[in-house]
Amino acid sequence: MVLARFFKFNLSSLISISIVLLECVSGLTQVTSPLVHSFPTQNNPRITVYDADSLTIFAWERNEVAVTAEVSGASISDNEVKIKPEKNKIEISCEPSRADRRISLIVRVPAKAFIELKTQGHRIEVKEPAGRIEIIANKNTIQLGVPESASLDMTEAPNAMEHRQMSGGFARIGIGRRRTGTGAPYLKVTASTAMVLATRGTIAPVTPAVQTPKNPTFAATTIARRNSSMSRALNRSYPQLIRNHPEQPRTSSEGGPEEGSLKLETHLVNLNVSATDKSGKAVPDLKPEDFSVYEDGVKQQISFFSSEKTPFNLVLLIDLSGSMKDEIDLIKATALHFLDVISVQDSVAVVTFTTDVTVVSHLTKDREDLKESIEWMLAPAGGTSFYA
Repeated sequence: MVLARFFKFNLSSLISISIVLLECVSGLTQVTSPLVHSFPTQNNPRITVYDADSLTIFAWERNEVAVTAEVSGASISDNEVKIKPEKNKIEISCEPSRADRRISLIVRVPAKAFIELKTQGHRIEVKEPAGRIEIIANKNTIQLGVPESASLDMTEAPNAMEHRQMSGGFARIGIGRRRTGTGAPYLKVTASTAMVLATRGTIAPVTPAVQTPKNPTFAATTIARRNSSMSRALNRSYPQLIRNHPEQPRTSSEGGPEEGSLKLETHLVNLNVSATDKSGKAVPDLKPEDFSVYEDGVKQQISFFSSEKTPFNLVLLIDLSGSMKDEIDLIKATALHFLDVISVQDSVAVVTFTTDVTVVSHLTKDREDLKESIEWMLAPAGGTSFYA
């Protein structure tokens, strides 16, 4: 129960907190000295572990496998952790004497080892372990703590997610039926129904800190000075934006414009327009006089007009901040519909933002890849950044 409540509060500290929790349980339940066994092997042993509640793996330079077993409650016995070494293979079976006893294993293995954990109907394979690897599994959830370099094969784990640290929170990225990462260690998870939650690296909890205010961008200042719903929202949240006026031209000591200065200015704005009738069909043969463009209630002159049929490069920018978490299904449906109505020749990139920006998919014409990326988007924790 302690672990479940903590996991809901802050999954990003999974790796480091699991050790602390074990130590806390030890203090409360008076765990006696753990069982420790070691076995000489070749440099590429195969270790199979059955029914461990948690498994921590370290790689070392010895041709030896060391197993440390701990359990909550009374003394752990050899009958609860049975180890069967045979040549270059080792089988470790966890058989707790009672259902409420949780067996935790720490194994130290050569760098070319292959470790397989079979528990609760799931299978987790680890090849060429590197750094620290933490696995906690039950019937419904598998939690992985892996190094940054880890290669994750989730082709047989449809409900897999990767947690990525971001400023102000973390993003939940769907990686089910996918492979991510290219380096050691190599992990493959087979779990048809369980939720798989992977965290890369030892991520410390986010602590409040005094942050230096960012200078607002020119775009933010420009939007704030306009009379629109967005500008009013910006000004309510950040009233300093309206006070940031563009820099004035330098003046001479007499107060007039600096002698010899030359100022060039243009206000030509490109607008891409798509015109359709009530049935959604494109309206052809339009002319400049068919359009009226207003800015702040003032009609603007159309200086140039042309029909374009060339492909566009489009960026689909999606707000996945905490306030949008209940709208994730609607956001996905809208984004997928957008892909259906644009030209097949248009390239699209998908970018999400909270307090940080994440590129979900780079510019591509591959609609299936784009749709798959959108389908697996999950709302992260965090606020919305006006300065992204």
